[in-house]
Amino acid sequence: MKKIWVSLLSLSLLAGCIGDEFDTDLIVDDVNVTSGVILPLAHTTVTMGDILSDQTDMIRYEDDNIIFFSEEDSVEYVGINDFFRLSEASLDNLPFSYGIFNIQDEVKIDRSISFNIPDATVKTVEMDYTISASASNLSDPILLTLTFPSANPGQTTKKISIELDSNQSTSQSFTNDRIELADNQLPLSISIAPKNKVDSYPYTTGYISIRFGDFDLKYVRGTMTENAVEMERNTYDLDFDVLEDIPGDVEFKDPRISLIFDNATPFIGLIIPELTGQLDDGAVTNLSSPVIELPACPDNQDRIRYIYELNRNNSGVTDFIAKTPTNLIYEGDLVLNPGASNKDEIELYADDRIYVGYGVEVPLDLKLNAMLDEEVIELDDIDVIEDITNARLVFTSENGFPLAAKADLEFYDDDTQQVLETIEVNVVKAAVVNSEGIVIEKVSHTEVIDLSDSQIKNLNKSEEIRIKASLQTSDYDNGTSVVFLKSNELTIKLGIKGQIVQNN
Repeated sequence: MKKIWVSLLSLSLLAGCIGDEFDTDLIVDDVNVTSGVILPLAHTTVTMGDILSDQTDMIRYEDDNIIFFSEEDSVEYVGINDFFRLSEASLDNLPFSYGIFNIQDEVKIDRSISFNIPDATVKTVEMDYTISASASNLSDPILLTLTFPSANPGQTTKKISIELDSNQSTSQSFTNDRIELADNQLPLSISIAPKNKVDSYPYTTGYISIRFGDFDLKYVRGTMTENAVEMERNTYDLDFDVLEDIPGDVEFKDPRISLIFDNATPFIGLIIPELTGQLDDGAVTNLSSPVIELPACPDNQDRIRYIYELNRNNSGVTDFIAKTPTNLIYEGDLVLNPGASNKDEIELYADDRIYVGYGVEVPLDLKLNAMLDEEVIELDDIDVIEDITNARLVFTSENGFPLAAKADLEFYDDDTQQVLETIEVNVVKAAVVNSEGIVIEKVSHTEVIDLSDSQIKNLNKSEEIRIKASLQTSDYDNGTSVVFLKSNELTIKLGIKGQIVQNN
Protein backbone atom coordinates (compact mmCIF):
# COMPACT_ATOMS: atom_id res chain seq x y z
CA MET A 1 0.00 0.00 0.00
CA LYS A 2 2.90 2.30 0.60
CA LYS A 3 3.52 2.23 -3.14
CA ILE A 4 0.06 3.65 -3.69
CA TRP A 5 0.39 6.63 -1.40
CA VAL A 6 3.97 7.43 -2.33
CA SER A 7 3.21 7.05 -6.02
CA LEU A 8 0.41 9.56 -5.66
CA LEU A 9 3.04 12.15 -4.78
CA SER A 10 5.86 10.72 -6.89
CA LEU A 11 7.88 10.72 -3.67
CA SER A 12 9.21 7.30 -4.57
CA LEU A 13 11.00 9.06 -7.43
CA LEU A 14 12.59 11.48 -5.04
CA ALA A 15 13.85 8.50 -3.08
CA GLY A 16 15.90 7.33 -6.02
CA CYS A 17 13.45 5.47 -8.27
CA ILE A 18 13.76 7.90 -11.18
CA GLY A 19 13.20 6.15 -14.49
CA ASP A 20 11.78 3.01 -12.90
CA GLU A 21 8.12 3.80 -13.45
CA PHE A 22 7.71 7.32 -14.84
CA ASP A 23 8.71 9.21 -18.01
CA THR A 24 11.62 11.40 -16.98
CA ASP A 25 12.52 12.49 -20.50
CA LEU A 26 10.10 15.38 -20.08
CA ILE A 27 11.39 18.31 -18.07
CA VAL A 28 9.57 20.77 -15.90
CA ASP A 29 8.39 23.74 -17.95
CA ASP A 30 6.16 26.81 -17.67
CA VAL A 31 8.49 28.44 -15.13
CA ASN A 32 10.76 31.19 -16.44
CA VAL A 33 14.20 31.44 -14.91
CA THR A 34 17.50 32.56 -16.26
CA SER A 35 19.38 30.03 -18.33
CA GLY A 36 21.19 27.39 -16.39
CA VAL A 37 20.64 23.83 -15.26
CA ILE A 38 17.33 21.98 -15.28
CA LEU A 39 16.99 18.94 -13.01
CA PRO A 40 13.76 17.15 -13.89
CA LEU A 41 12.72 14.89 -11.06
CA ALA A 42 9.44 13.65 -12.51
CA HIS A 43 6.64 14.31 -14.95
CA THR A 44 3.82 11.81 -15.04
CA THR A 45 0.11 11.30 -15.33
CA VAL A 46 -1.25 8.37 -13.39
CA THR A 47 -4.69 6.98 -12.53
CA MET A 48 -5.74 4.86 -9.60
CA GLY A 49 -6.16 2.01 -12.06
CA ASP A 50 -2.50 2.36 -13.07
CA ILE A 51 -1.32 2.40 -9.46
CA LEU A 52 -3.36 -0.70 -8.56
CA SER A 53 -2.52 -2.62 -11.74
CA ASP A 54 -0.27 -5.14 -9.94
CA GLN A 55 -2.75 -5.69 -7.09
CA THR A 56 -5.37 -7.51 -9.16
CA ASP A 57 -5.49 -10.54 -6.85
CA MET A 58 -6.74 -8.34 -4.04
CA ILE A 59 -8.84 -5.78 -5.90
CA ARG A 60 -12.25 -5.99 -7.46
CA TYR A 61 -13.80 -3.22 -9.54
CA GLU A 62 -17.52 -2.57 -9.47
CA ASP A 63 -17.95 -0.10 -12.31
CA ASP A 64 -15.53 2.67 -11.29
CA ASN A 65 -15.49 1.73 -7.61
CA ILE A 66 -12.49 0.02 -6.03
CA ILE A 67 -12.87 -2.75 -3.43
CA PHE A 68 -10.05 -4.51 -1.64
CA PHE A 69 -11.17 -8.08 -1.07
CA SER A 70 -10.00 -11.48 0.09
CA GLU A 71 -11.95 -14.72 0.38
CA GLU A 72 -11.13 -18.18 1.67
CA ASP A 73 -13.85 -20.79 1.19
CA SER A 74 -14.27 -23.83 3.47
CA VAL A 75 -10.92 -23.51 5.22
CA GLU A 76 -12.08 -25.26 8.40
CA TYR A 77 -14.79 -27.73 9.28
CA VAL A 78 -16.38 -29.63 12.12
CA GLY A 79 -17.79 -33.08 11.33
CA ILE A 80 -19.00 -36.34 12.79
CA ASN A 81 -15.82 -36.91 14.81
CA ASP A 82 -16.60 -33.60 16.56
CA PHE A 83 -20.32 -34.31 16.93
CA PHE A 84 -19.95 -37.93 18.12
CA ARG A 85 -16.95 -37.94 20.38
CA LEU A 86 -16.17 -41.58 21.11
CA SER A 87 -13.86 -41.98 24.08
CA GLU A 88 -11.49 -44.89 24.42
CA ALA A 89 -13.33 -47.91 25.89
CA SER A 90 -11.77 -50.84 27.72
CA LEU A 91 -12.25 -53.93 29.85
CA ASP A 92 -9.48 -54.26 32.40
CA ASN A 93 -8.02 -57.24 34.25
CA LEU A 94 -10.62 -59.84 33.38
CA PRO A 95 -9.64 -62.99 35.37
CA PHE A 96 -9.73 -66.60 34.20
CA SER A 97 -8.46 -69.85 35.75
CA TYR A 98 -6.04 -72.11 33.89
CA GLY A 99 -7.47 -75.09 35.82
CA ILE A 100 -10.67 -74.99 33.79
CA PHE A 101 -8.69 -76.04 30.70
CA ASN A 102 -8.29 -79.45 32.38
CA ILE A 103 -12.01 -80.08 31.79
CA GLN A 104 -12.90 -77.86 28.77
CA ASP A 105 -11.18 -76.39 25.75
CA GLU A 106 -11.97 -72.70 26.30
CA VAL A 107 -13.36 -70.09 28.65
CA LYS A 108 -16.17 -67.83 27.41
CA ILE A 109 -16.88 -64.43 28.92
CA ASP A 110 -19.71 -62.17 27.74
CA ARG A 111 -19.34 -58.46 28.39
CA SER A 112 -20.42 -55.16 26.93
CA ILE A 113 -18.01 -52.36 26.20
CA SER A 114 -19.59 -48.99 26.89
CA PHE A 115 -18.63 -46.14 24.59
CA ASN A 116 -18.93 -42.70 26.14
CA ILE A 117 -20.64 -40.63 23.42
CA PRO A 118 -21.83 -37.32 24.90
CA ASP A 119 -25.24 -36.00 23.86
CA ALA A 120 -25.90 -38.82 21.39
CA THR A 121 -27.19 -42.37 21.07
CA VAL A 122 -25.54 -44.36 18.29
CA LYS A 123 -26.92 -47.53 16.72
CA THR A 124 -24.53 -48.07 13.81
CA VAL A 125 -21.07 -46.69 13.28
CA GLU A 126 -18.55 -47.11 10.48
CA MET A 127 -15.04 -46.26 11.53
CA ASP A 128 -11.35 -46.96 11.60
CA TYR A 129 -10.20 -48.17 15.01
CA THR A 130 -7.59 -50.10 16.93
CA ILE A 131 -8.04 -53.04 19.29
CA SER A 132 -5.28 -53.59 21.82
CA ALA A 133 -4.98 -56.52 24.23
CA SER A 134 -2.58 -57.32 27.03
CA ALA A 135 -2.18 -60.10 29.60
CA SER A 136 -0.48 -60.72 32.92
CA ASN A 137 0.25 -63.71 35.15
CA LEU A 138 -0.06 -66.22 32.31
CA SER A 139 1.45 -69.63 32.88
CA ASP A 140 1.13 -70.46 29.17
CA PRO A 141 0.40 -68.42 26.01
CA ILE A 142 -3.29 -68.04 25.14
CA LEU A 143 -5.40 -67.51 22.04
CA LEU A 144 -7.92 -64.69 22.56
CA THR A 145 -10.96 -64.48 20.27
CA LEU A 146 -13.28 -61.43 20.26
CA THR A 147 -16.69 -61.60 18.57
CA PHE A 148 -19.16 -58.71 18.25
CA PRO A 149 -22.07 -57.66 15.97
CA SER A 150 -21.08 -56.43 12.52
CA ALA A 151 -23.04 -54.47 9.93
CA ASN A 152 -20.53 -55.08 7.16
CA PRO A 153 -22.12 -56.46 3.96
CA GLY A 154 -22.58 -60.22 4.22
CA GLN A 155 -21.58 -60.32 7.90
CA THR A 156 -23.55 -60.59 11.12
CA THR A 157 -20.49 -60.83 13.36
CA LYS A 158 -16.91 -59.67 13.41
CA LYS A 159 -14.35 -62.14 14.78
CA ILE A 160 -10.81 -61.17 15.78
CA SER A 161 -8.09 -63.56 17.00
CA ILE A 162 -5.13 -62.42 19.11
CA GLU A 163 -2.21 -64.43 20.51
CA LEU A 164 -0.96 -63.31 23.92
CA ASP A 165 1.86 -64.26 26.24
CA SER A 166 2.38 -63.04 29.79
CA ASN A 167 3.19 -59.33 30.16
CA GLN A 168 2.73 -58.85 26.43
CA SER A 169 0.48 -56.41 24.62
CA THR A 170 -0.49 -56.39 20.96
CA SER A 171 -2.60 -54.22 18.68
CA GLN A 172 -4.54 -54.66 15.46
CA SER A 173 -5.98 -51.84 13.34
CA PHE A 174 -9.12 -52.02 11.22
CA THR A 175 -10.57 -49.70 8.60
CA ASN A 176 -14.07 -48.99 7.35
CA ASP A 177 -15.76 -51.46 9.70
CA ARG A 178 -19.48 -51.09 10.32
CA ILE A 179 -20.42 -52.09 13.85
CA GLU A 180 -23.82 -52.41 15.53
CA LEU A 181 -24.21 -50.82 18.96
CA ALA A 182 -27.00 -51.03 21.51
CA ASP A 183 -27.43 -47.85 23.59
CA ASN A 184 -23.81 -46.90 22.89
CA GLN A 185 -22.66 -50.33 24.03
CA LEU A 186 -20.90 -53.04 22.06
CA PRO A 187 -21.89 -56.63 23.08
CA LEU A 188 -18.63 -58.54 23.20
CA SER A 189 -18.11 -62.29 23.39
CA ILE A 190 -14.64 -63.22 24.64
CA SER A 191 -13.13 -66.67 24.17
CA ILE A 192 -9.87 -67.66 25.92
CA ALA A 193 -8.12 -70.90 24.98
CA PRO A 194 -4.61 -72.23 25.58
CA LYS A 195 -2.37 -71.87 22.59
CA ASN A 196 -0.59 -75.18 23.32
CA LYS A 197 -2.28 -78.42 24.50
CA VAL A 198 -0.72 -79.96 27.64
CA ASP A 199 -1.82 -82.85 29.87
CA SER A 200 -2.41 -80.77 32.95
CA TYR A 201 -2.81 -77.04 33.66
CA PRO A 202 -2.01 -75.38 36.99
CA TYR A 203 -4.77 -73.80 39.03
CA THR A 204 -3.45 -70.28 38.58
CA THR A 205 -5.35 -67.14 37.59
CA GLY A 206 -4.43 -65.10 34.54
CA TYR A 207 -5.69 -61.64 33.60
CA ILE A 208 -6.48 -60.00 30.26
CA SER A 209 -7.29 -56.39 29.29
CA ILE A 210 -8.90 -55.18 26.05
CA ARG A 211 -9.00 -51.63 24.68
CA PHE A 212 -10.87 -50.06 21.75
CA GLY A 213 -9.46 -46.70 20.60
CA ASP A 214 -8.00 -44.49 17.84
CA PHE A 215 -11.47 -43.91 16.39
CA ASP A 216 -11.99 -42.19 13.06
CA LEU A 217 -15.69 -42.12 12.22
CA LYS A 218 -16.89 -42.44 8.62
CA TYR A 219 -20.62 -42.97 9.17
CA VAL A 220 -23.05 -42.72 12.10
CA ARG A 221 -26.70 -43.68 12.50
CA GLY A 222 -28.46 -42.55 15.65
CA THR A 223 -29.98 -39.58 17.46
CA MET A 224 -28.45 -36.49 19.01
CA THR A 225 -29.60 -34.07 21.69
CA GLU A 226 -28.25 -30.54 22.13
CA ASN A 227 -24.54 -30.87 21.52
CA ALA A 228 -21.83 -28.35 22.45
CA VAL A 229 -18.79 -28.54 20.16
CA GLU A 230 -15.60 -26.54 20.61
CA MET A 231 -14.30 -25.12 17.36
CA GLU A 232 -10.52 -25.31 17.21
CA ARG A 233 -8.38 -22.20 16.95
CA ASN A 234 -7.34 -21.42 13.38
CA THR A 235 -5.41 -18.57 11.82
CA TYR A 236 -6.29 -17.18 8.41
CA ASP A 237 -3.82 -14.90 6.64
CA LEU A 238 -5.32 -11.58 5.67
CA ASP A 239 -3.45 -11.12 2.40
CA PHE A 240 -3.82 -7.37 2.48
CA ASP A 241 -0.41 -5.85 1.91
CA VAL A 242 -2.39 -2.99 0.40
CA LEU A 243 -3.92 -2.35 3.84
CA GLU A 244 -0.97 -3.13 6.10
CA ASP A 245 1.10 -0.14 4.95
CA ILE A 246 -1.63 2.48 5.05
CA PRO A 247 -0.03 5.16 7.19
CA GLY A 248 -1.38 7.09 10.12
CA ASP A 249 -4.95 7.76 11.15
CA VAL A 250 -7.20 6.02 8.63
CA GLU A 251 -10.90 5.23 8.94
CA PHE A 252 -12.71 3.17 6.33
CA LYS A 253 -16.36 4.03 5.92
CA ASP A 254 -17.80 0.59 5.19
CA PRO A 255 -15.42 -2.37 5.73
CA ARG A 256 -17.06 -5.79 5.97
CA ILE A 257 -15.95 -9.22 7.15
CA SER A 258 -18.18 -12.12 6.14
CA LEU A 259 -18.26 -15.42 8.00
CA ILE A 260 -19.21 -18.09 5.46
CA PHE A 261 -20.83 -21.32 6.66
CA ASP A 262 -21.80 -24.40 4.66
CA ASN A 263 -24.03 -26.72 6.68
CA ALA A 264 -24.42 -30.29 5.38
CA THR A 265 -26.15 -31.55 8.55
CA PRO A 266 -29.88 -31.65 9.37
CA PHE A 267 -29.23 -29.65 12.56
CA ILE A 268 -29.58 -25.99 13.39
CA GLY A 269 -26.43 -24.49 14.85
CA LEU A 270 -25.75 -21.60 17.21
CA ILE A 271 -22.24 -20.26 16.68
CA ILE A 272 -20.51 -18.14 19.31
CA PRO A 273 -17.39 -16.91 17.50
CA GLU A 274 -14.27 -15.51 19.14
CA LEU A 275 -12.42 -13.37 16.62
CA THR A 276 -9.10 -11.62 17.08
CA GLY A 277 -6.52 -10.12 14.77
CA GLN A 278 -2.74 -10.35 14.95
CA LEU A 279 -0.90 -7.06 14.47
CA ASP A 280 2.61 -6.54 13.12
CA ASP A 281 4.01 -5.79 16.57
CA GLY A 282 2.64 -9.06 18.00
CA ALA A 283 -0.31 -7.47 19.77
CA VAL A 284 -3.85 -8.67 19.16
CA THR A 285 -7.07 -6.76 18.57
CA ASN A 286 -10.53 -8.16 19.28
CA LEU A 287 -13.45 -8.22 16.87
CA SER A 288 -16.82 -8.46 18.56
CA SER A 289 -19.60 -10.54 17.01
CA PRO A 290 -23.09 -11.53 18.09
CA VAL A 291 -24.23 -15.15 18.31
CA ILE A 292 -24.94 -16.47 14.80
CA GLU A 293 -27.83 -18.86 14.08
CA LEU A 294 -27.01 -21.32 11.33
CA PRO A 295 -29.98 -22.87 9.47
CA ALA A 296 -30.26 -26.64 9.06
CA CYS A 297 -29.69 -28.25 5.68
CA PRO A 298 -33.02 -29.12 4.00
CA ASP A 299 -33.70 -32.78 3.15
CA ASN A 300 -33.53 -32.16 -0.59
CA GLN A 301 -30.13 -30.42 -0.57
CA ASP A 302 -26.55 -31.57 -0.06
CA ARG A 303 -25.70 -28.45 1.93
CA ILE A 304 -26.92 -24.94 2.63
CA ARG A 305 -24.73 -21.83 2.57
CA TYR A 306 -25.21 -19.06 5.10
CA ILE A 307 -23.19 -15.85 5.11
CA TYR A 308 -23.15 -13.60 8.14
CA GLU A 309 -21.73 -10.15 7.53
CA LEU A 310 -19.94 -8.23 10.26
CA ASN A 311 -20.31 -4.54 9.48
CA ARG A 312 -20.07 -1.20 11.25
CA ASN A 313 -23.63 -1.56 12.60
CA ASN A 314 -23.31 -4.94 14.36
CA SER A 315 -19.61 -5.22 15.26
CA GLY A 316 -16.33 -3.40 15.77
CA VAL A 317 -15.11 -4.22 12.27
CA THR A 318 -14.32 -0.57 11.39
CA ASP A 319 -11.74 -0.23 14.18
CA PHE A 320 -10.53 -3.78 13.51
CA ILE A 321 -9.71 -3.13 9.84
CA ALA A 322 -8.25 0.30 10.61
CA LYS A 323 -5.54 -1.45 12.67
CA THR A 324 -4.68 -3.52 9.56
CA PRO A 325 -4.16 -6.93 11.23
CA THR A 326 -2.01 -9.40 9.33
CA ASN A 327 -4.34 -12.31 10.05
CA LEU A 328 -7.70 -13.27 11.50
CA ILE A 329 -7.70 -15.74 14.39
CA TYR A 330 -10.94 -17.71 14.59
CA GLU A 331 -12.18 -19.96 17.38
CA GLY A 332 -15.42 -20.37 19.28
CA ASP A 333 -18.23 -22.69 20.32
CA LEU A 334 -20.94 -24.39 18.30
CA VAL A 335 -24.20 -25.53 19.87
CA LEU A 336 -25.59 -28.10 17.47
CA ASN A 337 -29.28 -28.99 17.60
CA PRO A 338 -30.11 -26.40 20.31
CA GLY A 339 -33.00 -27.46 22.55
CA ALA A 340 -32.80 -30.93 20.94
CA SER A 341 -35.31 -29.66 18.38
CA ASN A 342 -34.45 -32.44 15.92
CA LYS A 343 -35.33 -35.73 17.60
CA ASP A 344 -35.25 -37.85 14.42
CA GLU A 345 -32.88 -40.70 13.83
CA ILE A 346 -30.31 -39.42 11.36
CA GLU A 347 -27.51 -40.74 9.19
CA LEU A 348 -24.33 -38.72 8.81
CA TYR A 349 -21.30 -39.44 6.64
CA ALA A 350 -17.76 -38.07 6.77
CA ASP A 351 -18.64 -35.30 4.30
CA ASP A 352 -21.66 -34.16 6.30
CA ARG A 353 -19.88 -31.26 7.93
CA ILE A 354 -20.20 -27.65 8.87
CA TYR A 355 -17.59 -25.72 6.90
CA VAL A 356 -16.28 -22.29 7.87
CA GLY A 357 -14.71 -19.71 5.58
CA TYR A 358 -14.31 -15.97 5.57
CA GLY A 359 -14.42 -13.01 3.24
CA VAL A 360 -13.15 -9.45 3.62
CA GLU A 361 -14.38 -6.48 1.59
CA VAL A 362 -13.00 -2.99 2.09
CA PRO A 363 -14.30 -0.37 -0.38
CA LEU A 364 -11.72 2.38 -0.92
CA ASP A 365 -13.94 4.87 0.86
CA LEU A 366 -12.08 6.45 3.75
CA LYS A 367 -10.78 9.37 5.78
CA LEU A 368 -7.01 9.73 6.13
CA ASN A 369 -4.73 12.05 8.05
CA ALA A 370 -1.22 10.69 8.11
CA MET A 371 2.50 11.25 8.15
CA LEU A 372 4.46 9.16 5.66
CA ASP A 373 7.75 7.53 6.47
CA GLU A 374 10.68 9.79 5.78
CA GLU A 375 12.06 9.62 2.24
CA VAL A 376 15.64 10.57 1.35
CA ILE A 377 17.18 11.95 -1.87
CA GLU A 378 20.89 11.18 -2.03
CA LEU A 379 22.63 14.21 -3.57
CA ASP A 380 26.10 12.70 -3.80
CA ASP A 381 25.39 11.41 -7.33
CA ILE A 382 24.13 14.80 -8.58
CA ASP A 383 27.42 16.59 -9.30
CA VAL A 384 25.90 19.97 -10.16
CA ILE A 385 24.24 20.42 -6.76
CA GLU A 386 27.35 21.89 -5.16
CA ASP A 387 27.78 24.37 -8.08
CA ILE A 388 24.25 25.81 -8.09
CA THR A 389 24.30 29.60 -7.49
CA ASN A 390 20.56 30.22 -7.63
CA ALA A 391 17.68 27.80 -7.71
CA ARG A 392 13.96 27.50 -7.83
CA LEU A 393 11.97 24.44 -6.70
CA VAL A 394 8.87 23.85 -8.84
CA PHE A 395 5.93 21.59 -8.03
CA THR A 396 3.13 21.58 -10.60
CA SER A 397 0.06 19.37 -10.39
CA GLU A 398 -3.42 18.84 -11.72
CA ASN A 399 -5.03 16.62 -9.13
CA GLY A 400 -8.10 14.46 -9.55
CA PHE A 401 -7.46 12.49 -6.36
CA PRO A 402 -9.41 13.34 -3.20
CA LEU A 403 -6.11 13.74 -1.39
CA ALA A 404 -3.75 16.59 -0.49
CA ALA A 405 -0.04 16.35 0.24
CA LYS A 406 2.31 18.60 2.13
CA ALA A 407 5.99 18.07 2.79
CA ASP A 408 8.90 19.43 4.76
CA LEU A 409 12.13 19.36 2.73
CA GLU A 410 15.16 19.17 4.97
CA PHE A 411 18.69 19.88 3.67
CA TYR A 412 20.91 17.57 5.68
CA ASP A 413 24.67 17.87 6.17
CA ASP A 414 26.21 14.49 6.88
CA ASP A 415 29.48 15.99 8.22
CA THR A 416 27.81 17.94 11.00
CA GLN A 417 24.84 15.57 11.20
CA GLN A 418 22.54 18.58 11.22
CA VAL A 419 19.52 19.77 9.27
CA LEU A 420 20.72 23.00 7.67
CA GLU A 421 17.39 24.14 6.23
CA THR A 422 13.70 23.20 6.34
CA ILE A 423 11.31 24.27 3.58
CA GLU A 424 7.56 23.72 3.75
CA VAL A 425 5.87 22.75 0.47
CA ASN A 426 2.26 22.28 -0.58
CA VAL A 427 2.98 19.52 -3.07
CA VAL A 428 -0.57 18.66 -4.14
CA LYS A 429 -3.87 20.31 -3.28
CA ALA A 430 -6.88 18.04 -2.87
CA ALA A 431 -9.53 17.74 -5.55
CA VAL A 432 -13.00 19.06 -4.81
CA VAL A 433 -15.50 16.42 -3.67
CA ASN A 434 -19.28 16.39 -3.27
CA SER A 435 -21.21 15.43 -0.14
CA GLU A 436 -20.66 11.72 -0.97
CA GLY A 437 -16.89 12.16 -1.14
CA ILE A 438 -16.67 11.73 -4.92
CA VAL A 439 -14.38 14.02 -6.93
CA ILE A 440 -16.35 16.59 -8.93
CA GLU A 441 -13.54 18.96 -9.89
CA LYS A 442 -9.80 18.65 -10.43
CA VAL A 443 -7.57 21.22 -8.75
CA SER A 444 -4.51 22.71 -10.44
CA HIS A 445 -1.65 23.95 -8.31
CA THR A 446 1.85 25.28 -8.83
CA GLU A 447 4.20 25.75 -5.92
CA VAL A 448 7.29 27.81 -6.73
CA ILE A 449 9.97 28.31 -4.10
CA ASP A 450 12.85 30.66 -4.84
CA LEU A 451 15.76 29.66 -2.68
CA SER A 452 17.56 32.45 -0.84
CA ASP A 453 21.32 32.79 -0.91
CA SER A 454 21.63 31.15 2.49
CA GLN A 455 19.33 28.30 1.45
CA ILE A 456 21.39 27.72 -1.71
CA LYS A 457 24.58 27.59 0.33
CA ASN A 458 22.96 25.05 2.61
CA LEU A 459 21.84 23.05 -0.43
CA ASN A 460 25.41 23.14 -1.82
CA LYS A 461 26.74 21.69 1.45
CA SER A 462 24.04 19.01 1.84
CA GLU A 463 24.42 15.34 1.05
CA GLU A 464 20.70 14.56 1.42
CA ILE A 465 17.29 16.09 1.01
CA ARG A 466 14.99 14.47 3.56
CA ILE A 467 11.29 14.58 2.81
CA LYS A 468 8.71 14.36 5.56
CA ALA A 469 5.35 14.27 3.84
CA SER A 470 1.83 14.27 5.20
CA LEU A 471 -1.42 13.26 3.53
CA GLN A 472 -4.97 14.38 4.18
CA THR A 473 -8.14 13.48 2.31
CA SER A 474 -10.40 16.17 0.86
CA ASP A 475 -12.65 18.02 3.29
CA TYR A 476 -11.13 16.03 6.17
CA ASP A 477 -11.85 18.68 8.81
CA ASN A 478 -15.59 18.37 8.08
CA GLY A 479 -15.50 14.61 8.59
CA THR A 480 -16.01 13.75 4.93
CA SER A 481 -15.17 10.21 3.86
CA VAL A 482 -13.84 10.25 0.30
CA VAL A 483 -14.19 7.67 -2.45
CA PHE A 484 -11.20 6.69 -4.56
CA LEU A 485 -12.30 5.68 -8.07
CA LYS A 486 -10.42 3.74 -10.71
CA SER A 487 -10.55 6.74 -13.06
CA ASN A 488 -9.16 9.30 -10.57
CA GLU A 489 -6.17 10.93 -12.28
CA LEU A 490 -3.18 12.94 -11.13
CA THR A 491 -0.66 14.85 -13.28
CA ILE A 492 2.43 16.00 -11.42
CA LYS A 493 5.75 17.62 -12.31
CA LEU A 494 8.62 18.01 -9.91
CA GLY A 495 11.91 19.73 -10.64
CA ILE A 496 14.68 22.19 -9.89
CA LYS A 497 15.81 25.03 -12.14
CA GLY A 498 18.87 27.15 -11.46
CA GLN A 499 22.22 28.53 -12.51
CA ILE A 500 25.56 26.93 -11.88
CA VAL A 501 29.16 28.01 -11.72
CA GLN A 502 31.72 25.59 -13.09
CA ASN A 503 34.79 25.30 -10.89
CA ASN A 504 37.82 24.85 -13.12
